[in-house]
Amino acid sequence: MINPKARPCEVLLPQVVAGGPSCTRRQQPWVLTAAVLASTMAFVDESVVNIALPAMEKDLAASLATMQWVVNAYTLGLAALLLTGGAAGDQFGRRKIFTLGLAIFAVTSLGCGLAPDSLMLIACRGAQGLGAAFLIPSSLVLSRTKKDSTANSPTLVSITAKLASPPRTDSANLHGAKESLTIEFMVLTYCTG
Repeated sequence: MINPKARPCEVLLPQVVAGGPSCTRRQQPWVLTAAVLASTMAFVDESVVNIALPAMEKDLAASLATMQWVVNAYTLGLAALLLTGGAAGDQFGRRKIFTLGLAIFAVTSLGCGLAPDSLMLIACRGAQGLGAAFLIPSSLVLSRTKKDSTANSPTLVSITAKLASPPRTDSANLHGAKESLTIEFMVLTYCTG
């Protein structure tokens, strides 16, 4: 070991993992469902706007540069504040920051839908990115409870990564199918208690 002194992140890690009060066994599937749906909503919103771009461009009589800002304002707000959202969740509580992010995201989504002009739409998209920046980091760890932090239980990150990964088509396809069934069984066991 080069430096026997603990790093600042290692000192704070037990406090972060311990988190706030844990949810009951009965609440765990609902917390996991809410976390998955919220993070999916935030991730999908980044790309789903591309489908409506031609209609928005026509309705708002906007230029191509303006439409690029509509797309990029969300990404910019999300990317610029993602780490801040995670730190805020550690500092003030994941549930509070998750709820705040969800509220900001919902209100600004309504603002995007009701935006009368492109400038208001761009501002709402940027604020929507802020809400997503608070929502995503908290949703990724919200399903973890105190007792689960040391257990070998699936996390939202591992579940989402497995579900989002493409099916294996190489020579290890049999192993991939076996691994997939194992993870699905773990998720089912974890969610049903």
